[in-house]
Amino acid sequence: MILILGVLLLGAEASAETLCLEIPGRMKQLDAGAGRVVAVKSNGDVYQLLENNWVQIPGKLIHVTVGPAGLWGVNKDKNIYKYVNNDWLQVDGLLNQIDAGGNRFVVGVNDNEDIFCLNQDQVTSNAVKLDYKGVDGKLKYYSSGGYGSWGVNAANDIFYRKNVHPMSCQGTNWENVDGKLVMLEVAEDGSVYGVNYNGHVYKREGITAGNPMGTSWSYLKVDEKVRHVSYDRGVLYVVTIDDRIFRC
Repeated sequence: MILILGVLLLGAEASAETLCLEIPGRMKQLDAGAGRVVAVKSNGDVYQLLENNWVQIPGKLIHVTVGPAGLWGVNKDKNIYKYVNNDWLQVDGLLNQIDAGGNRFVVGVNDNEDIFCLNQDQVTSNAVKLDYKGVDGKLKYYSSGGYGSWGVNAANDIFYRKNVHPMSCQGTNWENVDGKLVMLEVAEDGSVYGVNYNGHVYKREGITAGNPMGTSWSYLKVDEKVRHVSYDRGVLYVVTIDDRIFRC
């Protein structure tokens, strides 16, 4: 068991402790969305969390994602898969990281940090030949949620993509957001959580439909060094640098 202590960086006096309980098992990466939690081990095995138990899904992946766009993943060769009718369907394209958290559209980045997305009609078609849309810029991690898409680049700079829509997933332009993170995840409700190079966890405050970029970052003091976070429906999932999983 660990405790998270929330401390607003901009001088707020109030703080609150959040109880975090360890989930049995070790996972390298995890994603939560649409009421589901999926994860991969360091050996590539894929699992879904059902209550407090990990149930294996056949296949080998290095990154997995679940959300309104369904269940997707990429393997060690960067091949892209979509889970259809209880089986993995390989689709064309190569990505390092993929995110299914948008309103039934998908975003991701490749080895060269090039940015791509799939509009809603492509995601729902179950076709294997897909019309990827290129997005200008370079990112190492890209995620979408209720109020838009966010990413971080090789310098750990944070960006928000404006005017992203299910049928126009490219958006129009980038807006730089204060702070430095190595990864971040956007939830269906627009919440944004991320991790910096020291393994510290942050939450973006003030996000609303009218202000999708929010106002400031709050620091969540975790007793463990963190590699990865994901948030869904009131629960923050934390992956530590030694592959332990906590549900907060």
